[in-house]
Amino acid sequence: MKKLFLLALVGAILLGASSVPSHGDFYVVAVGGSGMGTPITSAPYTISQSGFYYLKSNFHTSGTAIFIQANDVTLDLMGFCLSGDGTGHGISASDNRHNVEVRNGTVRNFLNGIVVSGEGSRIIKMTTRDNSYGIISSITGSCITVTGCHALNNENIGFDIRSGGNIINNVAYNNGNGFRLNGSPAQLVDRNSSYGNTFSNWVSLGGCTVGVNTPNIIP
Repeated sequence: MKKLFLLALVGAILLGASSVPSHGDFYVVAVGGSGMGTPITSAPYTISQSGFYYLKSNFHTSGTAIFIQANDVTLDLMGFCLSGDGTGHGISASDNRHNVEVRNGTVRNFLNGIVVSGEGSRIIKMTTRDNSYGIISSITGSCITVTGCHALNNENIGFDIRSGGNIINNVAYNNGNGFRLNGSPAQLVDRNSSYGNTFSNWVSLGGCTVGVNTPNIIP
């Protein structure tokens, strides 16, 4: 009888597992001690080796908070905030560093919030606010993904995306300009909201591959 009960229990667990959706986001969860990833416990901080890095608290600093000077880096802010004094970059992955992912947090009160420049860069679920520029992708030939991000109250531009790639499901509000794009079919711009910006909601959207955005402007 016990064997039959155990078999039924295992079968129910397996059936339940098979019903779990396969399309959800997957994230590595940082754990303490000798677990996965390298904790960042102070700022400014330089990442000089590939790997997974994560914040353990909020940080306030002057100048640039986090320099990424390696390829193949994932930086997870774990819901924390980097704040500055109006100078430097919140997060800088310059010098054409490729396969860099920045996710899950807030960057505020820097000259530039997040700057990336290499192939395969990904910015996911980040908020940039009260900077001069929010998110900058500075190399025209590279491929970037920006998704689930918010740019608020940035003085000049919320999203300054000069590279090809996917700009999907983002919000720009109360910036100088909401989105400045490169006007190329290599940019897919879909399901974004850009409203309440001082000068323009969209700059150089014409020529991009455009889905449904708010306001829905078809070039």
